[in-house]
Amino acid sequence: MAQSKILIANTTWWPLAARLAGAFIDAGASVSALVPHGHPVCAVENVWIHKYRAFSPMRSLLKAIRAEKPDLIVAADDRAVLHLQKLYKRLNKNNGADASIRRLIERSLGNPAGYAFSGSRQPFLEMMELCGVRVPAGAALTSEIDLARWFEDGPQPVAIKLERSWGGSGVRIARDHAEALAIYRDMRRPLHLKRVLRAWLVDRDPFVMADCVGRRSPRVSIQAYIEGQSANVMGAAWRGRVVDMVAVKVTAAQAKIGAATIVQPIISEEMRAVADRVASQLGLSGFFGLDFIIDGKTGVPHLIEMNPRATQLGHMSFGSETLAAVLLKALQQRHQQKKSQSFLHDATPIAVFPQALRFTEGMPDRALANLDVPWSRPELMLELLKEPWSKRGLMAKVEGLLRSHPAYGSKIRPEIIVQLQTILSARGAHGVVLWKNGLAFELCNPEILGTQDISHTRHGARL
Repeated sequence: MAQSKILIANTTWWPLAARLAGAFIDAGASVSALVPHGHPVCAVENVWIHKYRAFSPMRSLLKAIRAEKPDLIVAADDRAVLHLQKLYKRLNKNNGADASIRRLIERSLGNPAGYAFSGSRQPFLEMMELCGVRVPAGAALTSEIDLARWFEDGPQPVAIKLERSWGGSGVRIARDHAEALAIYRDMRRPLHLKRVLRAWLVDRDPFVMADCVGRRSPRVSIQAYIEGQSANVMGAAWRGRVVDMVAVKVTAAQAKIGAATIVQPIISEEMRAVADRVASQLGLSGFFGLDFIIDGKTGVPHLIEMNPRATQLGHMSFGSETLAAVLLKALQQRHQQKKSQSFLHDATPIAVFPQALRFTEGMPDRALANLDVPWSRPELMLELLKEPWSKRGLMAKVEGLLRSHPAYGSKIRPEIIVQLQTILSARGAHGVVLWKNGLAFELCNPEILGTQDISHTRHGARL
């Protein structure tokens, strides 16, 4: 069988694209990546790199697609999904070359009829509620009058959410009408030029500036806030059918409501049923993520959001194949659907690398987790231990002397870096590390342990 070609598209510097690239290579695929300068995927061997240009994203996509002729495009952030959807609309279906790329995008994202819903918040939830899925009460906010009406008899507290935002950056919690009104006004306000210039000059992120060109007032929605524990699902779908999925509870997260830093694999047939319904209703292909809140009083999950892209669970093995390997088999028509082995009864929590090393505030006491280090790719490991690309520039270093920026977490402690480098040198790909209260512990005799055995050997850890 010919080697399948995967093109990963990512406009952010998130590590998940690099981890996915490694997982696809391990599964036997040929991988290329369309990414901005300085992306960590450049540290993954045997990945052909194309530059993602912020002010000409369609041209960047077309150039990479025509050069690589991929069998599948994997979007690793919401902006890349939006670019693919826009490119699909621009291409001429009556032109042979354009029609071929349109079919590639359909194969990668799914039925175009679902694109308008997959990238939205409230419209998507309203559609799923009609399908019988449990979702929190919510509404689109088109004016301050809508907000006032909600607080007349709607549930409180609330989550105010900004469309086309991700990683928790566009979600804020309000306890009363006055607080919600201030948040709503702030979200509806055009992005301040000072913030745009800071993102470009300090973070070296031109995509924020590009997003502001011709931008309309952003859409905002309101949602009843449910006290409980966050949970995530990542699914691999093919032509409207889930071929496999993983589900986790979020033990710790960036800034409490951001991306997960420690996750616990769980069993949830209800979440699986919701994933099946979402994939069927939208005709999905490729990766997608679902966010839930498990109600602290009733224990039932509520669907609160969808990510029409890969999330940071795609490269992890939960006792079976990675989702990257599963999706590759589906592409090659070699996958046979079976009951997922992704749900484990007594699996050790997983600390996401390197995020768990940077976002330690709010980590639960006595936290113990398997640190998800890419031991088999030392160049990538060492790259991810460095400061993020956005903080390596001169202006970022000057800013760092004046104030901290919570979006990127704190520096990884030097002693932890030394410890991980020592383990890498001594054991290479055989290192198994537990992460406890911000300290790394190497397991005794790690060469005889699989990741699923760690929960039974917790007392064998040593510094």
